[in-house]
Amino acid sequence: ASGSHPVPDHDLPPRIRDHQQLQLRHRVARILSRLLSAAMAAASFLLSPRVTLPLRRGSRLLVSCSATSSSSSSDAAGGVGFQGRVGFQGRVGFLGLGIMGAPMASNLMKAGCDITVWNRTKSKCDPLLSLGAKFESSPARVASSCDVTFAMLADPESAV
Repeated sequence: ASGSHPVPDHDLPPRIRDHQQLQLRHRVARILSRLLSAAMAAASFLLSPRVTLPLRRGSRLLVSCSATSSSSSSDAAGGVGFQGRVGFQGRVGFLGLGIMGAPMASNLMKAGCDITVWNRTKSKCDPLLSLGAKFESSPARVASSCDVTFAMLADPESAV
């Protein structure tokens, strides 16, 4: 019965199996490229000079960067170079310090943000705590003590 049951991968000729694996790699690369483009667009928006976004409790995000016109590596890649630091008048919460969350929170700290962190495995907070981050014992406490909170969690249940 042709088409009723797929042929197992190990029964496919190597040329077809290799082609399918290549197609899968290309599909994953396209998805990652789209996600990266969206993240870069968001970062570009947030790093634009004189951006002001309203946040809860009347606080505001103030970005004080000056665009450079030199031919830096970011310009060569089609981006805009910036000098200065991102200033945030408020506290930033970060939930989840895994492969994505830890570097993102670290970069925010390097940019001068006041960071409060939480992770299910508290020891994952230690590198950021040594850099000056604050720790809260629950996601709810982080969110209630911060003006904006980022969640880099596997699923909603991770925060419970």
